Amino acid sequence: MQGKRVTVFSIMRFRFLVILFLLLTISMPHIWAISIPSRDSTASLELKATTITIDPGTQDFEAVGNVRATYDTTSLTADKIEGNAETRELFATNAAGRVGALLIRGEEITSKRVLIPGQKEQYRLQYILKNGLATTCDLEHPDYKVTARKIVIIPQDRAIAKKVSLWLGKVRILTVPRFVLGIAPEDETQSFLPKPGYDNRDGAFVGLEYQLIAAPKTRASLDIRATTRSGIQGGVTGDIVLSGDTHWQNVGSHIELRSRPLLLPSIGITSQTGAVFVRNVAPLRQFTAFGSFNRRKRVFDVDRKGLLVDSSPDVGVRYVSNPVFINAGHKLGAYFAGEGSWGYFGENQGNTESRSDMRGSVIGLPVKLGGNTYVQPAVSWRGSWYKNGDSYKALGISADLTRVFGKFYFSTRYIGYSTSGNTPFEFDDIDRTRTLSEALGYYGRRDTYGLVLCYSLDRHDLYDWEFSFSRKLHCLEPTITWRNRFGLFNINVRVLGFD
Repeated sequence: MQGKRVTVFSIMRFRFLVILFLLLTISMPHIWAISIPSRDSTASLELKATTITIDPGTQDFEAVGNVRATYDTTSLTADKIEGNAETRELFATNAAGRVGALLIRGEEITSKRVLIPGQKEQYRLQYILKNGLATTCDLEHPDYKVTARKIVIIPQDRAIAKKVSLWLGKVRILTVPRFVLGIAPEDETQSFLPKPGYDNRDGAFVGLEYQLIAAPKTRASLDIRATTRSGIQGGVTGDIVLSGDTHWQNVGSHIELRSRPLLLPSIGITSQTGAVFVRNVAPLRQFTAFGSFNRRKRVFDVDRKGLLVDSSPDVGVRYVSNPVFINAGHKLGAYFAGEGSWGYFGENQGNTESRSDMRGSVIGLPVKLGGNTYVQPAVSWRGSWYKNGDSYKALGISADLTRVFGKFYFSTRYIGYSTSGNTPFEFDDIDRTRTLSEALGYYGRRDTYGLVLCYSLDRHDLYDWEFSFSRKLHCLEPTITWRNRFGLFNINVRVLGFD
């Protein structure tokens, strides 16, 4: 009898478990998944939700409950998403996700199609976040974030935020009415966080680069520095692409040869091995107009260490050519960069004068000599004419020799100058000396070290040296720099994730 009672109890328990399972299964929401192809995109719209309704004729849809939408480089999760599968115009509530490199969140997220400037019947999506958040940091508590009443994101181009707060960790460090952030691949080196530091002329300071405009063909920024000894320094700079390639190219330093290794071949890192390599790249043809207005801009002169310069304004045009190759294998080539400008300048030494200026450089592409050794030559010419009748001309030549070994690189640069004429400005005639610059760098997966030594062959002295150290954190890369000539110590934090 005992065995029979156990058997009956087991059957009853089994029936109870079956009924419980069926009830739970019926009560649990079912997650539906559909894929909707688009005529305008190679990627389909992937939708998952508790409830999905779609009109096959118009492609309008509504998805409710645990919604996830994925297409191209965009993925969104939300309580509810409605929109059109063909145009990708969506409206999401309580949404979060990723748009390209940016992680986003907002009470409402709307995507709209807008015409691409300068292209007929070509559209792209832009995203509008209400009470939103944006960052490239995927930590639960991001290293940094931008929160705003409204954020407009144009993928691979820029983000524009209104009533903005910038956060470092859980600390709000900046609140401004409007903020523009470039998010194109060429913006991956940007640093929009405040830059603290100290130098022996201006004392402690905090610098900030604030983008005013970041459009496909127009950019403007406010670069200011608040100092304890010299007040507010800095000004406004801007560029407009008149023709040619619209990607922004940092060619300003190519126009005139510098004693520091600014023209070194672009260094890259192989992701698999961490080895350093030289990028044999050149800019594309571009014609731009530029302008600047600066107040009390610091110009460091070995003879006059307190030199400050005003420019009001300095305007001109700049042209960069496509590379010209002289052999079929495209291994030997060069490109031209030149500019013409006019400006009115003043020094705190008492000089004020207008200046017309012409500059040009022919820069060779890095040439591989064998193994991991490269050489890069350049020739530069400059002519300046002043309202007081003075004229000043300079001809310079340089050659960079770079050796890459493992994660290290070594570079030596020779610069020679020949000058004639006179200039009323001290800042126009700085470092016109035969110079030998030595640079040694180490590129680790997390840490980067750099050392630059500048030696004057005319004065026979080591007149400048610089050391820098940077470390990649999860989402940020702080760099600490000491430059001996200026007694300058500063911290610059680069945001990772845009590359």
